[in-house]
Amino acid sequence: METQKVLFISTKHHNNCIKVIFLDNGGGIKDDIMEKIFEPYFTTKHQSQGTGIGLYMTKQIIEKQSNGTIEVSNKTFQHNQQTYTGAEFKIIFQIETK
Repeated sequence: METQKVLFISTKHHNNCIKVIFLDNGGGIKDDIMEKIFEPYFTTKHQSQGTGIGLYMTKQIIEKQSNGTIEVSNKTFQHNQQTYTGAEFKIIFQIETK
C-alpha cells in the first residue's frame, strides 16, 4: 500500500512572534546531515540535479532581511490513525506592536 503524502502548514501568533510551521511525512532528515542543510552548496542530489543553494538562501532571507529565524527538526506524529515521521521547519518572525 502506498503511503499518502501529507504536508501540514500552520501559523501561530504568540507575544511578539509569528510562527509558520511546515510538517511533512517524508521520513525526516538524516541526523548526520541535519546540521549541514543550511550550508551553501550542500546537496544530497547529484551535482547535475541540484546546486544546494535553496535552503541556504531561504535562511539568509529570513534571518538577514526579515529579522526572523528558521529551525528544523524531525517529528513523529499521528494523522488519521497512522503514525508518520517527517521534517518540521519552523520560521519565526519578530513583529512590532504599536
